[in-house]
Amino acid sequence: MMSRIRTQLQIVVAVLLIAAGSVQAAVMVRGTVTPIAGAFRYTFEVENTGPGDFVLVSLVDAPLADPLIAPTMTTPAGFLGSYDGVLGIVDFIEGTMLFAAGTTRSGFRFDSLAGPGTAFTLFEALDTQGGMVTGTVQFVAAPPPAPMPMITTGLSAGSGTVAGKSTPCGPGEDEQVVIYDCGTNPADCAGCAPGFPPMPCPNPVIGMGMKNATGGFVIPVTALMQGHHIYASDACTESPFNVGAPQLVGAAAVAPALSLGMLALLVGLLVAAGFHYLRRTPNAGMRRDVN
Repeated sequence: MMSRIRTQLQIVVAVLLIAAGSVQAAVMVRGTVTPIAGAFRYTFEVENTGPGDFVLVSLVDAPLADPLIAPTMTTPAGFLGSYDGVLGIVDFIEGTMLFAAGTTRSGFRFDSLAGPGTAFTLFEALDTQGGMVTGTVQFVAAPPPAPMPMITTGLSAGSGTVAGKSTPCGPGEDEQVVIYDCGTNPADCAGCAPGFPPMPCPNPVIGMGMKNATGGFVIPVTALMQGHHIYASDACTESPFNVGAPQLVGAAAVAPALSLGMLALLVGLLVAAGFHYLRRTPNAGMRRDVN
């Protein structure tokens, strides 16, 4: 279906040509690749330095019949994506937005069985005048590994809530965070993933909740016990899972002591209140003789 859309789009643009030559424009496609369980995750951004606008950017050396590309493909708002497994082409197509001059569009992503350097190295870009620009995809170093979920507050005995931060999920991905208690010996922390398939997790679950769009989470937990080790675990997709480092639960939080200034103010208020009471009650504190 999407391959037909691509062909029809090229035909329509060609019919509407208003110039004999194509507009000379510079398009750059940059990508990163990150290993995941049994596959690779590719992300791309398209920069158009102008002067023309583009309606289609295609990766023309995609692998044939890759089972992962189509179901995992995501695109930024205003754009469509398609994969032709017969021709080996991945298309990023304008929807409600163009690859406009002077813009960089990012957020094109999919998974693939193809390893780095074996595919997705060449692109073609079609402008609104029917002109074609070709080039080589510039792969940049992948970002550092996503931070593990880390509990940052609430690590004290008796606490009923913990909070922390993790990696934000993409649209439609699972944002669940699970908190586990592995007892007083950190060696007993099994590093369980949410659900821990296919075997039960030996560490009991003491709380679960959801992270927000920025990866932050606040989760109610069973009252924490001093000396126990707890950890957070989450996953945006089925694999890989993120398991945070075990952290020690400390002593119960103690209310902060009053400063000298606050103590002086409190004493002054008590003295003033006592003086006011004595003025209003002249016989206060005096014992009466009762016959």
